[in-house]
Amino acid sequence: MSEDQEPVATEALLPATEEESCMHSLLVGAIYLDQCPRQPLIPIYLMLLSVVVLLLLGLSCVPCGNGTEQQSTLTRHLRAFTLLFLCAWFIAGSVWVYSIYPPDYKSVGQPSFCHRTLFLFAFGVTTTLHVALALALLLALGIIVGIFILQTVLPYGGHGTRRSFPEQRRKMAAMALTQGLERVPDQTGYLVICDGAVLASAGDLENDERTAGVISELVNTAYAFRLPRCSEVPFRRISVVFGEHSFLVTVSGQKLFVVKRQNSVREPVVV
Repeated sequence: MSEDQEPVATEALLPATEEESCMHSLLVGAIYLDQCPRQPLIPIYLMLLSVVVLLLLGLSCVPCGNGTEQQSTLTRHLRAFTLLFLCAWFIAGSVWVYSIYPPDYKSVGQPSFCHRTLFLFAFGVTTTLHVALALALLLALGIIVGIFILQTVLPYGGHGTRRSFPEQRRKMAAMALTQGLERVPDQTGYLVICDGAVLASAGDLENDERTAGVISELVNTAYAFRLPRCSEVPFRRISVVFGEHSFLVTVSGQKLFVVKRQNSVREPVVV
């Protein structure tokens, strides 16, 4: 076969699938094992690259029980080690291939000689893998940038509808509770507290800052030890009984709504 026909033979070796690619690389490396004195590791690079890729494909196809079970720890560790070795071997092979470009195709038997078919095949496989990795990286970066842009532009990405919905719900609950305080049966007074300060009051609790401080401390203690954070629930109720009176405390956002009611039964404190 002439030198002009060898590139055609190389193109004929280009595979259609990963399995065919591995088999062709293995065959080319084995056939031209001693045909590249300039860099003897290139045939070994092609053969071992094929074996490692086939091993990785085989590990990926290991059955996982009924399809819902995870692979065994040994299989996962072996696959991770194989992938790391493949990356390191590919980097080494890239150095071996690109460092001798272009080799001497004509001086057979000389230290500078490397068979044309072997080198062009190794060069094509390595370059194709580099292009594929670059495209995959660009695609991943494009997806990340797209997600970031969508989160920034769309209304619910920053301070829009989706994230503000719980806050709107808390405000609506606060308004409804404020309007309903005076209609609570048997109530003798009420307080609206925010950060320990009295916002509104009436009846027995009018301007009762001492009770506001005690209730605020009680609620903060309850939240610190037993209840979830205010931001996680629209509102929560706490009932406290002291002697003949009970205090119904409703937590809504940062506000506390306290209603003092007449209680005919003595009960212990309930939180």
